[in-house]
Amino acid sequence: PEYAAAHHALGAVLSDRREYDAALPHFREAIRLDPEHREARDGLGQILRKKGDRAGAVAAHREAVRLDPG
Repeated sequence: PEYAAAHHALGAVLSDRREYDAALPHFREAIRLDPEHREARDGLGQILRKKGDRAGAVAAHREAVRLDPG
């Protein structure tokens, strides 16, 4: 689907199941569809951290905080 929320939801489910490689493209697609989707950026950061990409995780989390400082 062309809905950021749907991709975020699927990415979250896959991440909860520890299917990180499958979840990653869904978080990225959610961000492509809605660049201001804070939750998708946070989910992306969590997966990147678990996969050992510290720089990518920091960048994703930094952008999530920029979008919603609260």
